Amino acid sequence: MSTGKHRNTAGLKPFKKGPDPRRWKHGQKSKKAVAVSRDIQQWLAVIGEEIFELGKTYSECLARRLWEKSVKGDMQAAGLVIDRLLGKTVQPISGPNGGPMIMIMPRPGKKE
Repeated sequence: MSTGKHRNTAGLKPFKKGPDPRRWKHGQKSKKAVAVSRDIQQWLAVIGEEIFELGKTYSECLARRLWEKSVKGDMQAAGLVIDRLLGKTVQPISGPNGGPMIMIMPRPGKKE
């Protein structure tokens, strides 16, 4: 179906199969969320390198406080530290006893 308008496709490259850094797999972010995230990242980049206390930067102080909270038993802080150090764990999906998942789907139009 033609819309009557011709698009210039020169210089465009199709997505490759497999991982592609241009493809976002985590759903669409709203423009407002992107703008707020960008502003926070810029602010942290500026303020994170400023000297805060005892010759340490804000970023170093934040990391130390997060570590102290996790050592004292704050599980949320411990989870953040582990995620940052090791990366988030992959949660596999499997059926009973680690076997394949079995899905029973009704036939279309047939009511049980």
